[in-house]
Amino acid sequence: MEEIRAVFLDIDNTMTSEKDGRLVESCRLACRLLSKKGIAVVIATGRQGLCVPCVQDGLVFPDYIMGGNGATLYDKDGRVIYSEHLERDVYEQVNAFCLEHDIDVFWKFADNMYAYPGHSQLAAECDAELKHFIIGLHPDPAELPGAGGLVNVPERELEMFQRQFSGRISCVNGGYYIHDLNSLHTDKGTGLLKLAQLLGVSPEQCAAFGDSENDIPMLKAAGLGVAMGNAMDSAKGAADYITDRASEDGVYKALKKFGIL
Repeated sequence: MEEIRAVFLDIDNTMTSEKDGRLVESCRLACRLLSKKGIAVVIATGRQGLCVPCVQDGLVFPDYIMGGNGATLYDKDGRVIYSEHLERDVYEQVNAFCLEHDIDVFWKFADNMYAYPGHSQLAAECDAELKHFIIGLHPDPAELPGAGGLVNVPERELEMFQRQFSGRISCVNGGYYIHDLNSLHTDKGTGLLKLAQLLGVSPEQCAAFGDSENDIPMLKAAGLGVAMGNAMDSAKGAADYITDRASEDGVYKALKKFGIL
């Protein structure tokens, strides 16, 4: 294994405990130690990059944030250094479909998250975790979201949604009660590859940690892909190594096992 130069960390059930959703203290310590060693700490999230609770609360200070499942890359000061965008026709048709079927949808723009087309149920459910979101349309009609969003699709309507947009946008389980909407050309794996390129490191010099379906491309793209002990079976199958559960210091233990810390 090549020397690891960047560590990509999913948030929910990876950095945070699968038991109570709180940031695992050993993971917080690991982030500090990685930074001291000059290893880039990258939070890799399905959220819009500025809506990361552990960063908002000043608990973790990453070098980079990969938001929107790889769509937008931010530096440590929150500046966008790279962004992909969803195709306009797909964006408009998903909005129309969600409005017709009363499906809640969040769109991840570079500046914020917007609940479309004005539904509030998903926003209310996410309120405890997301401290920045706006219910309503983006103020600039010409602006497009960064290649993805979130939908709260009831199980009975999920199949219908996936059929309607098959081959145009992916809809994958992001954990909890939501599904991630992603451009077919963008995921956490492409985000890892792009940031590695910007950092001047190879994918083999990257380690990635995750637990859900949306982490699979990242686990496969990294030189070392680590699934949490509490991960979905599909994520475990894509990983090079399965560590302990998040609540059992899985991130820290794996970093020690492979000599990264």
